[in-house]
Amino acid sequence: MNMVNRCLTKPLIFNVLIQNEKECFMGIKNIHVILIVASILFFLGFGFWGLKNDQALYAYCSFSAAIMLIVYCVKFIKQMRILK
Repeated sequence: MNMVNRCLTKPLIFNVLIQNEKECFMGIKNIHVILIVASILFFLGFGFWGLKNDQALYAYCSFSAAIMLIVYCVKFIKQMRILK
């Protein structure tokens, strides 16, 4: 791929940071899934903390957010498999 086509398909910052595409072992999609999973774990932990400390509203909101993130993560992974 020549430099002109490469600059048109990817932003310039990626051309500077990653000279060879094989060097990049983790793409933005994988990082997105990792951050979603970290958020799920955070909300579950906060929800259990709320249950332990008699903070029912915090627990309810946290578990609700964790469930919504789980649904979003599953849909995101399915969509990425379709797009591959």
